[in-house]
Amino acid sequence: MRRKKIPKEIADELIFKSDRKCCVCKELGKQIHHIDGDTENSNVENLVFLCLNHHDEVSKSGGISRNLSPGLLRKYRSLLFQSVIEERRVTPSAKVEVNSTKSQTEESTFQQAYDASVVRSIHDSLWTLDYEDWNTVREWISRLDQYTYRVGETAALYILDAMYDIACRARRGMPGTVALAIKSVCRSYVYSLNTLHAPHDSWSLEMKQLLDLSAAIGAVLAYDGSLRLNDGAVFAAGTSLLWRALKAAIETGDIDFIDRIEQNYQVAVNGASRSKLEHSLDLIQFEKAYAKSESFEPIVYPMPLSDLRWLVWD
Repeated sequence: MRRKKIPKEIADELIFKSDRKCCVCKELGKQIHHIDGDTENSNVENLVFLCLNHHDEVSKSGGISRNLSPGLLRKYRSLLFQSVIEERRVTPSAKVEVNSTKSQTEESTFQQAYDASVVRSIHDSLWTLDYEDWNTVREWISRLDQYTYRVGETAALYILDAMYDIACRARRGMPGTVALAIKSVCRSYVYSLNTLHAPHDSWSLEMKQLLDLSAAIGAVLAYDGSLRLNDGAVFAAGTSLLWRALKAAIETGDIDFIDRIEQNYQVAVNGASRSKLEHSLDLIQFEKAYAKSESFEPIVYPMPLSDLRWLVWD
């Protein structure tokens, strides 16, 4: 029997009330779960938003997990809903003292609602995406441009998370055109949020998570592009994301943040060092040295890197 689709307005309401968080661990939610197990019962009171791990836990074969019973899920959901309400609430004294607070809060609430709608739309389209058809995947990625300058950090994280899932399929024969599309989306969503223009000591956790994800995507593309596919276009798309993420991380002065990006860089270096792709290790080492330099001039590749036919200058 075909699974009945949850009405969009109900899904949007749940995701908004949950602030896009899993009610159990407060991490980014990904799946809507029917608490009573009846997929025909899509009343919002019977739904809960969960991350992939906790959705898998409650959906184990043989019935609901003992650790996350329906009653416990409802308690977790109620606690999350209440905490979200408290976070969004503006006290009466603050409204009187600063008139702009209300408009800022309303704007934030609108952004959260819009992000929830975007996430739901993308979530639905992913269910029907044919991952075996790379042309279809590329076209789907290109349609994400419509959201670039309107989404907030939470929706951008969801989009980059989807890019990571696709990047992890690179070794199945991803063409360079798809890798370039992924790179374009990552750069658009990271930089459209003015991540690199904000004072580095005021970067939000979400901003850093966006660059972390971008670097992780770059590492996967660079590793598989060089070692598994011997495809320079896929490799270069990955290294482009990596050096930009590293340069941005260095600007923050956050040692832990820089270390995480460096770890992703090392994954790409390991792949390039074992690859037969021409000048792959030279390229990644040159870009890393540029990322660590104080220069903000456009990167200029020396010979013989500048003659590589698969290297796209950007």
